[in-house]
Amino acid sequence: MTSSDFEIPNGLTMALQEFTVNLIKERPSNIYDFAANYFTRLLKEKERLLNDEGDYDEDAEISKLRYAKRQSVCAESYQPEEDEEGENAEKIVHPKTEEQRQRLEISVKSSFLFKALDEDQTIEVLDAMFERKVDVNEDVIVQGDDGDNFYVIDHGTYDIIVDVNGTPKTVFKLCPIRVT
Repeated sequence: MTSSDFEIPNGLTMALQEFTVNLIKERPSNIYDFAANYFTRLLKEKERLLNDEGDYDEDAEISKLRYAKRQSVCAESYQPEEDEEGENAEKIVHPKTEEQRQRLEISVKSSFLFKALDEDQTIEVLDAMFERKVDVNEDVIVQGDDGDNFYVIDHGTYDIIVDVNGTPKTVFKLCPIRVT
């Protein structure tokens, strides 16, 4: 049998590419558990979307997310060694229970944003985090507004709604990822 005898199922290439990108970003210690959790989460999300909308085109949904153009990105160069406050800056510490701290540690430990931090830096970042409870249907982040915080979802499901030609469209749903 040659490779031309096989038919690649629709969506397989894109699904494997997205999985590979997430695998490389997260660098899990056990790729098999990561793969099982990743695809189980995708399956649950697909089932939720089917229940909500009755119609689901997996390739179209992934393509929208992957190739969507950003409205704008603004950045400013930052040189920490030139920061006047530097080590003398007052550290921000928001009190939290041990249980809250453990939940945050579990939530951020697999995030590529936190992988490069040493233990002291991670503690400093976790100290600066604070809990924000939101109401059902409350807008947490609004397209076009300046970003104000880094959010960790502890529980619940959040719709990602973008403006598509003047019409709000739900393009994705986020829920907590439990890594133990």
